[in-house]
Amino acid sequence: MSEGLLRRSARAAVALMAVSAVVLVAVGCGTGSGGSAATPPPLSVAPGPSAAPAAPEPTIVDSGIVARAVSTAYPVEGRNMRLVRRGDEVVLQFELFNGMKQSFKPIWAFEFLPPMMLVDLPRSMAYMVPTKVHSNDSLVSMNTVDGIPGGSSSTITARFNAPQAEASEMLVVVDFLRPVMVPIQPEGAAVRDDPVFALVKSPDDPEERVVSCSVKGADGAPGKPTPVEVRLPSDVLFEFGSATLSPAAQAAIGGVKGMFGSNGGAISVEGHTDAIGDDASNLRLSEQRAAAVRDALAAQLGSGFTFTPVGFGETKPIAPNQKADGSDDPNGRAQNRRVEVRLGTVVPGAAPALRPVTMKTVLADAGLQVEVGALRRMGGFLLADLTVRNPTPLPIQLPTNNGLVGNRGAPGGMSLADRQAQRRYELCSALETGDGQTIGNTGNYYSPIKFDMLPAGAAVSFWALYLAPPAETTTMDVEIGGFGTVQPSPISF
Repeated sequence: MSEGLLRRSARAAVALMAVSAVVLVAVGCGTGSGGSAATPPPLSVAPGPSAAPAAPEPTIVDSGIVARAVSTAYPVEGRNMRLVRRGDEVVLQFELFNGMKQSFKPIWAFEFLPPMMLVDLPRSMAYMVPTKVHSNDSLVSMNTVDGIPGGSSSTITARFNAPQAEASEMLVVVDFLRPVMVPIQPEGAAVRDDPVFALVKSPDDPEERVVSCSVKGADGAPGKPTPVEVRLPSDVLFEFGSATLSPAAQAAIGGVKGMFGSNGGAISVEGHTDAIGDDASNLRLSEQRAAAVRDALAAQLGSGFTFTPVGFGETKPIAPNQKADGSDDPNGRAQNRRVEVRLGTVVPGAAPALRPVTMKTVLADAGLQVEVGALRRMGGFLLADLTVRNPTPLPIQLPTNNGLVGNRGAPGGMSLADRQAQRRYELCSALETGDGQTIGNTGNYYSPIKFDMLPAGAAVSFWALYLAPPAETTTMDVEIGGFGTVQPSPISF
């Protein structure tokens, strides 16, 4: 998604007001000015129907899930975060609390594509807020256009296309807030009414995207390409049990093209399935899918590349197909259904060594400090975060392209390195044809004083999503641009 689309002009708020008419009937024996006495109705006449009682407010069960503020200088948080299936959609609803003294206007009240995202991690799919039919207005609440007063909350509602029926939870990403995992409540669970439910969704704007991440190996001999690994989810590439590429596969394969460049090299394409079905059928399906991706890549990359497709069936799972109690694990099976594409060969070992990255020190030179948190495994990915603090008595500006944060506000300058396996993991993106939305901090909103200014004593969190390393990897090096430092961090669950 282009940055220009994310910064469109403010939308006008339309207030719908209903005026109730109250009819007063004078009953009694008195006379009015210039009029005669009113005659009461006969006692045999039944009273007219009274106004229908207002629908009771639905009982919303508190999920207990709170999305904390990204910046201590912007004390806002999302309370009672919840997702509810509603027909062919899933509804995100939460109470946005403004802990500041002044009014707070969320950025999504003014944007063509609001900075919100739901990520189905096991199936590597991201969902953006669609627009309504014949309009650029997004399917998100407009009740915050005038701002949320300090110390109060406002209910935020956003509509998304629903993930697969097997999806049980999603990562909720909202600007100003830290990401949180939220379970999906079934159809019929209570939601508060909102005018956004009356809007008709555009059929041409599904806003479903493929989550794509790359892993690079150590540089080999001069003139040889740096090895690159890309994992593609089969649920996006193919229909169930099929080896015919889906329409959504174009964006995923186009993303691979961008990661591999045009210098040529040897590419291997590996197909993998889950454990449903017999071994022979799964092996045959994995071979057919690898061949289909090979053909599509060859058409996009052109000459200079050689391809080797191979299928492994269900023999190389990266997640359990069953839970500990022996029951089916649909999220684990979803991770196992994949196609892995490799340019060159990534060989674990001491040589060749993973080359250090070139990092700026702009933020450290300005007096800022950084602290790395634990890396968390989530549905086949790692969620990494770090905290930047301003210990000085003066506010410090975080300029664009400061080494940690680039033009799009995401911490693209933070990478993860596995020194033992000689692999470097780079920030994931939600791809659409020709572009992508990085999955990490999506804005530079650190302070109400100035959007990219970190006040004295304040702290801001930066987070990003990466592909998870093998299960035996327990620690990775976090390479932090803008500070020019590398800090080892443990991997937790």
